[in-house]
Amino acid sequence: MSEESNDAPLISIVVGVRNMEDTIESCINSLLNQTYKNKEIIIINDGSDDKTLPIIQKIKRENNKIAFKVITTEKKGISHARNLGYELAKGEFVAYSDADCILVKNWLDVVIPHFKDPKVALVGGVTIFRSDNSYSSIYRQIEFEKRYENITKKEVVWAGGPGSIFRKSVLEEIGGFNPNWIHGEDAEISFLIYEKNYKIIKENSAITYHVAEKNFKRLIFKGYRDGRAYVRATFFHPKTSLKNKFNTSWYLSYDMVFQPILYGILLMLIPTILLLWLFNIYYFIIVWGIWDARFPNVFRISIYIFIILFSFLFFYSFIPSYYVAKRIKNKKVSYFIKSIFLHIIRGFAWGLSLIFGIINAIRYKFFSLTKLDDYKLLDSQYYYKLKPIENKITNIDYSSIKSEEMDLISIVIVTYNNEKTIKAVLNSIFNSFFKNLEIIIIDCNSQDKTVEIVKSFKNLKIRPFFLEKNIGYAKANNFGAKKSKGKFVIFLNPDAVFEKNTISGLYHTYQELRKNYNKIILSPKINILSKGLQIFKIGTINSMGFAFFDHLDGYKEKVIQKTDFVSGCCIFIALQDFFDLNAFNSKYFMYYEDVEFSIRARYRRYKLFVINNLSITHLKSDLDYKLNKNKYYFVERNRIITLLRYNPRKKKNIIKIILFEPISIIHALFNGFLSMRALIYSYFLKNRKTKSFENLKNKVVISNKTRTKDLFFFSGFKPQYQFLLIFFEWYLKILNKI
Repeated sequence: MSEESNDAPLISIVVGVRNMEDTIESCINSLLNQTYKNKEIIIINDGSDDKTLPIIQKIKRENNKIAFKVITTEKKGISHARNLGYELAKGEFVAYSDADCILVKNWLDVVIPHFKDPKVALVGGVTIFRSDNSYSSIYRQIEFEKRYENITKKEVVWAGGPGSIFRKSVLEEIGGFNPNWIHGEDAEISFLIYEKNYKIIKENSAITYHVAEKNFKRLIFKGYRDGRAYVRATFFHPKTSLKNKFNTSWYLSYDMVFQPILYGILLMLIPTILLLWLFNIYYFIIVWGIWDARFPNVFRISIYIFIILFSFLFFYSFIPSYYVAKRIKNKKVSYFIKSIFLHIIRGFAWGLSLIFGIINAIRYKFFSLTKLDDYKLLDSQYYYKLKPIENKITNIDYSSIKSEEMDLISIVIVTYNNEKTIKAVLNSIFNSFFKNLEIIIIDCNSQDKTVEIVKSFKNLKIRPFFLEKNIGYAKANNFGAKKSKGKFVIFLNPDAVFEKNTISGLYHTYQELRKNYNKIILSPKINILSKGLQIFKIGTINSMGFAFFDHLDGYKEKVIQKTDFVSGCCIFIALQDFFDLNAFNSKYFMYYEDVEFSIRARYRRYKLFVINNLSITHLKSDLDYKLNKNKYYFVERNRIITLLRYNPRKKKNIIKIILFEPISIIHALFNGFLSMRALIYSYFLKNRKTKSFENLKNKVVISNKTRTKDLFFFSGFKPQYQFLLIFFEWYLKILNKI
């Protein structure tokens, strides 16, 4: 594409950097000197504590006519920097360079024409490692040359991190780089793009000059880190990863598949041989020779295999060592010997990473009970979109704001035998800083003094409705919403007390979030009355449809947190949005109506947030998630309804439910709920053909998460049966893999 073209698309070039004072200037200069004119440069300074930032700022001042952004963050890692870069990018395409790279002048010009094909999502170039004439840097240089010299195909499976350009819309579609990947993130995102049926192109003339590792120790560590990353990528994307390795060049296939396997076998043979030797030490003492026929054949065979494999790998190391020595004008013998040693040690590092990678992968997939799921927004998105809002809402003095001039808020409270709590709840509303509100009370035929207490309040803001029967929590809330006059509605439990600033805080946070998101639902955090313990931080739904409150202590610093569902204890939503989402599902009667409503909202692209600096207090003193028969019936019935209704693979879900049923029966038996379990079976037999169980045309995957910690279903076990919990949690994780 001509650099003078008026319709040349804007390209945003992103560089993540930390402590690269020696290379960052040459890198940025290579970007400034690009012949492609319609570009912007975004530098993400990832917590540098050397002279990197002053150097960047000096270059920016000297080039003030060029679109140039510099963002400084805490130390977050390369994935965070790349995600933040594409969030800030204004261009249709996002290009990435490492801070120790120099790009050829026509880098962008030769790459951008490939994007005329709308199926092309990523274009990568060729990385050439620069050498400082040390044997380790020359070794690294030759390694990459040999890996990719035989790759002639334009369409590939993987494009390396430095010198790669993405279609921004595709980055947004797949959610950017995974922040949990501190290395190998470029391979993982390439595989994700390929699996979405987009094209990845390799452009040989788009050259990136990269600084090679300059010392032996660094190169060995890099070998181990590379191996760990590729094991992880292969584990999560086996078909794509192996296709990448086998469909490129023989050197790459050997270097990244067979060689690590062979070194891994060698490493496992060493302890095997030692154990066999110790086991047979008796024979060793008697005959004074390890080659005597009295030794078991397996011991001798293990030694033979070790010798054969090591000999093969040793002599194969002559090949890269020869190329290293060939490139040196003097010290050829010295460099040849050092390279052999380097190649073998690096091979063992690869083998070690392969062994530990496989062990960790198996543990991570099948046995880990603390698997980290992606509950949160990416850190980069939080920094860019939510951190400024957090700064605003945490510094507001709500007591000084005249809320009477703001939009009317309707608070809907459904009561049923709440004589002990309703007075405190109403008083907390009246004591709130927010005054422009109305209170809609729907009483479902309480048999205690609840109605009498409500009638004792003579405040005109209270609009009570006394029903002649209990129609259920979901249906009663829908009734209250229809009677509401406010622009916004808060659905509040009759035993939840507001802090003074909570209503005002929810209102103002909503207004700020609306600047970035069109569809929003909010909830404050929920505290227990006793000791001020927090019970609701992030609502999580796992793969079996269980909904629970997750305490992610590692994210306490975030005021605005993404959640799978908003708790029905307190929901803040625009009234029109509530009706657009068709209100709560009245067939749920009670329990799980908030979960089902949240799933529908997420499908309609609503953003659900918990606001962590705003809170309500739950007044029930017995709030410890112990199950009674009534709660057990509705929670379990509605969980299964939700699982069947919203997960797209109905047959697979039915299989998972059947396989999990023995656990449910044991749980019911140990807690006295067998009769309730029988009622659940009866309900599904009677209603198996009703519309409640027909799959929706637009299907929503509830979750792929396997976490079970804090799951109240399991916490229903009596203390003497807690030993079963570990097995049940592990079994649930296995079911998730079906």
